[in-house]
Amino acid sequence: MPQNSQTQPNKSVQGQENNNNSERGLWIIIGVGAVLLVAVVVIGGVFIDTGRVRFITEFSLTVLLAALVAVQAYIYRKQWEVMGQQRVEIEKQAGYMLESLKSTREHTIHTLRAYVNIRLVVPDFPKQILMEIVNFGQTPAHNVQFAHMIAVKPFQEIPEASPESVDWVIPGVPLAPTMSIEKPLLLGKISEADMAKLHDPQYRLFVWGVIRYEDVFYKTRYTRFSAFYVPLTRKIGTCSKGNDAN
Repeated sequence: MPQNSQTQPNKSVQGQENNNNSERGLWIIIGVGAVLLVAVVVIGGVFIDTGRVRFITEFSLTVLLAALVAVQAYIYRKQWEVMGQQRVEIEKQAGYMLESLKSTREHTIHTLRAYVNIRLVVPDFPKQILMEIVNFGQTPAHNVQFAHMIAVKPFQEIPEASPESVDWVIPGVPLAPTMSIEKPLLLGKISEADMAKLHDPQYRLFVWGVIRYEDVFYKTRYTRFSAFYVPLTRKIGTCSKGNDAN
């Protein structure tokens, strides 16, 4: 702020000096023209004859025209300077407008876009886990795809999904605002040995994956999720990592 306050007066002082110099130059031109004109008249008065009168008249007109050209050139120069200043101000205003439009567009996208996430996980242990996918946004989500993994792991080994590692071969579905889709995640592929580990409080049944979709602004979005289930306490929780979105 102090630097800006110092720069503004400096610009004003510089502009005032430029104006003073321009006005001084104009008066010098006019003064020189007047002196020359007076000198010609005086000389003509001393050495007057018909030829000199004609010469004096033509020369006087020439000096007058030169002075008028100089004045016109000064006017054009001042107009050019004003137009230059106006152009700079217009460019500044255009820049401000572009930044404002960009900020408004980003705010609009942030407010109106689709937000697809998981609302709850209902265990039907040991058969399945029912997962609900919901569009919490205000506009539809298109081509919603879902990929997940289920495994029994020690509680310290929190799994995370990566959108780049998923082979998105299953066709997506549309999801309107507040609309939800239930996804039953079968536990039949978990081995009996892994299921037996769940009696140990050091182990968890982890469910993690990725949701991919497109919003109405034609941008691909991802939501990563990672949750766990403890059969001994019937506790459902969200992992400390692996839950984010773009």
